[in-house]
Amino acid sequence: MLKKSFHIHKKPIKELLRRKYNCLWNTNLGSLKKPETLDLLFKLKDALKNLYLSQTKGTNEITDALVTKILLGTLGRSPAFDRFFQKGCKKRRIRPYSNFSKRSVLALIAFYQNNYRTFLSIRERIKELSGISYPPMKLVDMFFWSVGRNREYWGTK
Repeated sequence: MLKKSFHIHKKPIKELLRRKYNCLWNTNLGSLKKPETLDLLFKLKDALKNLYLSQTKGTNEITDALVTKILLGTLGRSPAFDRFFQKGCKKRRIRPYSNFSKRSVLALIAFYQNNYRTFLSIRERIKELSGISYPPMKLVDMFFWSVGRNREYWGTK
Protein backbone atom coordinates (compact mmCIF):
# COMPACT_ATOMS: atom_id res chain seq x y z
CA MET A 1 0.00 0.00 0.00
CA LEU A 2 2.87 2.39 0.69
CA LYS A 3 3.79 2.40 -3.00
CA LYS A 4 0.23 3.10 -4.19
CA SER A 5 -1.37 6.46 -4.81
CA PHE A 6 -4.45 7.66 -3.00
CA HIS A 7 -6.49 6.52 -6.00
CA ILE A 8 -6.43 2.99 -4.62
CA HIS A 9 -8.97 4.14 -2.01
CA LYS A 10 -11.58 5.47 -4.46
CA LYS A 11 -13.45 2.19 -4.97
CA PRO A 12 -13.42 1.26 -1.27
CA ILE A 13 -14.76 4.73 -0.40
CA LYS A 14 -17.57 4.32 -2.92
CA GLU A 15 -18.34 0.94 -1.37
CA LEU A 16 -18.45 2.39 2.16
CA LEU A 17 -20.90 5.04 0.99
CA ARG A 18 -23.36 2.61 -0.55
CA ARG A 19 -26.87 2.98 0.84
CA LYS A 20 -26.98 -0.64 1.98
CA TYR A 21 -24.39 0.17 4.67
CA ASN A 22 -26.27 3.15 6.13
CA CYS A 23 -27.13 1.29 9.33
CA LEU A 24 -23.41 0.80 10.01
CA TRP A 25 -22.93 4.55 10.39
CA ASN A 26 -24.99 4.41 13.59
CA THR A 27 -22.67 4.66 16.60
CA ASN A 28 -25.02 2.74 18.90
CA LEU A 29 -22.98 -0.27 19.95
CA GLY A 30 -26.07 -2.31 20.84
CA SER A 31 -27.22 -2.23 17.21
CA LEU A 32 -24.04 -4.04 16.21
CA LYS A 33 -25.15 -7.07 18.25
CA LYS A 34 -28.05 -7.64 15.86
CA PRO A 35 -27.16 -10.60 13.60
CA GLU A 36 -28.18 -8.76 10.42
CA THR A 37 -26.04 -5.73 11.30
CA LEU A 38 -23.06 -7.88 12.24
CA ASP A 39 -23.45 -9.87 9.01
CA LEU A 40 -23.49 -6.62 7.04
CA LEU A 41 -20.32 -5.42 8.74
CA PHE A 42 -18.54 -8.59 7.67
CA LYS A 43 -19.92 -8.36 4.13
CA LEU A 44 -18.44 -4.87 4.00
CA LYS A 45 -15.13 -6.18 5.33
CA ASP A 46 -15.04 -8.81 2.57
CA ALA A 47 -16.00 -6.26 -0.09
CA LEU A 48 -13.22 -3.90 1.01
CA LYS A 49 -10.66 -6.71 1.02
CA ASN A 50 -11.71 -7.76 -2.46
CA LEU A 51 -11.58 -4.20 -3.79
CA TYR A 52 -8.07 -3.68 -2.48
CA LEU A 53 -6.93 -7.09 -3.73
CA SER A 54 -8.26 -6.34 -7.21
CA GLN A 55 -6.06 -3.23 -7.32
CA THR A 56 -2.83 -4.65 -5.92
CA LYS A 57 -1.04 -6.97 -8.29
CA GLY A 58 1.32 -9.36 -6.57
CA THR A 59 -0.53 -9.12 -3.27
CA ASN A 60 -2.48 -12.18 -2.29
CA GLU A 61 -3.75 -10.95 1.07
CA ILE A 62 -5.14 -7.78 2.55
CA THR A 63 -4.80 -7.99 6.32
CA ASP A 64 -7.52 -7.62 8.91
CA ALA A 65 -5.37 -4.88 10.44
CA LEU A 66 -5.74 -2.73 7.31
CA VAL A 67 -9.45 -3.32 6.84
CA THR A 68 -10.30 -2.82 10.51
CA LYS A 69 -8.30 0.42 10.58
CA ILE A 70 -10.45 1.60 7.70
CA LEU A 71 -13.63 0.47 9.48
CA LEU A 72 -12.50 2.22 12.67
CA GLY A 73 -11.51 5.43 10.92
CA THR A 74 -14.68 5.68 8.86
CA LEU A 75 -17.52 3.97 10.72
CA GLY A 76 -16.09 3.62 14.21
CA ARG A 77 -17.57 0.10 14.26
CA SER A 78 -14.46 -1.99 14.80
CA PRO A 79 -11.22 -1.63 16.66
CA ALA A 80 -8.08 -1.88 14.55
CA PHE A 81 -6.88 -5.46 14.89
CA ASP A 82 -3.18 -4.61 14.81
CA ARG A 83 -0.48 -6.35 16.83
CA PHE A 84 -0.74 -4.18 19.95
CA PHE A 85 -4.51 -4.46 20.02
CA GLN A 86 -4.30 -8.25 19.69
CA LYS A 87 -1.61 -8.42 22.37
CA GLY A 88 -3.81 -6.34 24.69
CA CYS A 89 -6.79 -8.64 24.09
CA LYS A 90 -4.62 -11.65 24.82
CA LYS A 91 -3.40 -10.11 28.08
CA ARG A 92 -6.99 -9.43 29.13
CA ARG A 93 -8.14 -12.88 27.93
CA ILE A 94 -10.61 -11.57 25.35
CA ARG A 95 -11.15 -14.41 22.90
CA PRO A 96 -10.72 -14.77 20.04
CA TYR A 97 -8.05 -12.08 20.05
CA SER A 98 -6.03 -13.01 16.99
CA ASN A 99 -8.55 -12.29 14.26
CA PHE A 100 -11.44 -10.05 13.36
CA SER A 101 -14.52 -12.24 13.61
CA LYS A 102 -18.13 -12.01 14.70
CA ARG A 103 -17.19 -13.76 17.94
CA SER A 104 -14.41 -11.28 18.66
CA VAL A 105 -16.69 -8.29 17.97
CA LEU A 106 -19.35 -9.69 20.31
CA ALA A 107 -16.72 -10.35 23.00
CA LEU A 108 -15.48 -6.75 22.69
CA ILE A 109 -19.03 -5.39 22.91
CA ALA A 110 -19.55 -7.44 26.07
CA PHE A 111 -16.28 -6.09 27.51
CA TYR A 112 -17.36 -2.53 26.76
CA GLN A 113 -20.79 -3.08 28.29
CA ASN A 114 -19.30 -4.73 31.39
CA ASN A 115 -17.04 -1.72 31.85
CA TYR A 116 -19.50 0.89 30.60
CA ARG A 117 -19.11 3.36 33.48
CA THR A 118 -15.33 3.42 33.13
CA PHE A 119 -15.51 3.87 29.36
CA LEU A 120 -18.15 6.60 29.74
CA SER A 121 -15.96 8.42 32.27
CA ILE A 122 -12.95 8.22 29.95
CA ARG A 123 -15.04 9.32 26.97
CA GLU A 124 -16.31 12.35 28.91
CA ARG A 125 -12.79 13.25 30.07
CA ILE A 126 -11.41 13.06 26.51
CA LYS A 127 -14.29 15.20 25.28
CA GLU A 128 -13.66 17.73 28.04
CA LEU A 129 -9.95 17.97 27.18
CA SER A 130 -10.12 17.80 23.39
CA GLY A 131 -13.70 18.37 22.32
CA ILE A 132 -13.70 14.96 20.63
CA SER A 133 -16.41 12.43 21.43
CA TYR A 134 -15.05 9.04 20.47
CA PRO A 135 -17.38 6.16 19.53
CA PRO A 136 -17.32 3.09 21.80
CA MET A 137 -15.15 0.93 19.53
CA LYS A 138 -12.52 3.67 19.32
CA LEU A 139 -12.34 3.65 23.12
CA VAL A 140 -12.08 -0.15 23.07
CA ASP A 141 -9.32 0.13 20.48
CA MET A 142 -7.39 2.67 22.55
CA PHE A 143 -7.77 0.60 25.71
CA PHE A 144 -6.49 -2.69 24.28
CA TRP A 145 -3.78 -0.94 22.26
CA SER A 146 -2.48 0.67 25.44
CA VAL A 147 -2.58 -2.67 27.29
CA GLY A 148 -0.71 -4.27 24.39
CA ARG A 149 1.92 -1.53 24.52
CA ASN A 150 2.30 -2.07 28.29
CA ARG A 151 0.78 1.33 28.96
CA GLU A 152 -2.24 0.40 30.99
CA TYR A 153 -3.72 3.55 32.51
CA TRP A 154 -7.37 2.61 32.65
CA GLY A 155 -9.12 1.20 35.69
CA THR A 156 -11.36 -1.38 34.04
CA LYS A 157 -12.40 -4.62 35.67
